[in-house]
Amino acid sequence: MVERQSLKNTTNIWPIESIEESGKIITSAMIETGRGKSFHLWFSVPIERKDDLTEMSDPFVIASIFYAMGNSDRMIVHGQVSPSLLKNLEEFQGAWINWSPQKYKKIEISAANESEADDVNKTDKAIMAFSGGLDSCFTAYRHKNETCGRQKRNITAGVMVHGFDISLKDEETFRSAAEKSRKIINSVGMQLIPITTNFRDIGDDWNIVHEAGIAASLALFGNGFRCGVISSSFSYDSFNLNIPWGSNPLTDSLLSSSSFEIFNDGSMFNRTDKLELLTKWPQAMEYMRVCWKGEKLDRNCCECEKCIRNILSFYAIGIKPAKCFPLDITKQQIENIYVPDLAILFEYRCMLWAARKRMIKDKWVNSLEICIKKNEKRLNGRGINWDIIRKNIAIRTRVRNFFNGYSFSKNANILEGALK
Repeated sequence: MVERQSLKNTTNIWPIESIEESGKIITSAMIETGRGKSFHLWFSVPIERKDDLTEMSDPFVIASIFYAMGNSDRMIVHGQVSPSLLKNLEEFQGAWINWSPQKYKKIEISAANESEADDVNKTDKAIMAFSGGLDSCFTAYRHKNETCGRQKRNITAGVMVHGFDISLKDEETFRSAAEKSRKIINSVGMQLIPITTNFRDIGDDWNIVHEAGIAASLALFGNGFRCGVISSSFSYDSFNLNIPWGSNPLTDSLLSSSSFEIFNDGSMFNRTDKLELLTKWPQAMEYMRVCWKGEKLDRNCCECEKCIRNILSFYAIGIKPAKCFPLDITKQQIENIYVPDLAILFEYRCMLWAARKRMIKDKWVNSLEICIKKNEKRLNGRGINWDIIRKNIAIRTRVRNFFNGYSFSKNANILEGALK
């Protein structure tokens, strides 16, 4: 056992024995720094999932990697960690140091016990992060309906995390949102596992560190599953526009170990591509929840940027918004959208292209053009040649259709996106 120490500029992770209370099992660790700071990170999981939980410290290493890179020179884990994870984290750090050199630095990671998990469970089962939004619904539906070729994973459960987009204090809203998610994935034979964590209290930029929080929440279940699936946030077409963004097809997989894979799913598809498949799923159309800024986060407010973006996606494929969006949007709302970054602006461009392809000439199309031009100017994106990007999309679409039923290797897709 490593002797207890609190070295200057060192992050120490001390696993704490799990406890059971009120039908939950709480697994946690104390994260300490040499600067006198400490944080008790915990995850609360339904007791019936006890046997699925790993005894490895891998989830806590993943959860604290960004924190350690930003605040220390090394990490010491006083527990068992997979050497394969530590190897992958060296490459993971390399990527993020290149993307955010002013924020992160290379750290050395060591553990009291560096050994792989016992390979007792031979299951091929996968578990996914499920928020009830468009991206996670798309992943669940296409894997259950076998429309993903050789990339198919045997996803049997979805983890919904209280403490991410819904505050820990708002228990009633989470219960309501989780019930909607349960109705969605139960309809395709999957189980919903609601868990709770204080991960967000660790601080840092959520746009980046959410990747670690999601992967850690999945890795917790490493004793009952072989793979954790994270739905893509953006498509490869906009890859060069969305870095640095936490969850992405390059670094998500680098949070894997030899016994538990982290898999980024769906990066070949943009928002309108995904929605076209989901319109075939009645439960998703009734209960899908994309909103994270509304007054009530268990439903879609139909007023925030993300709600409007998703409503426009329905218009772009030529259909009315689904039941989960009870309110329509106005021309003025579209023109006044404040788009936060170029990656999301690209999604609006994709909607415009989709509408033009379908020869849609409704008034909202003109409003969308005004919206795009205003935000392009504000974001200094006038130098981006959208026509070239559009041409690349057309080429990839033809190739994808030609190989219908087949799947490219992950590395080929990642390389394609990285070369843009």
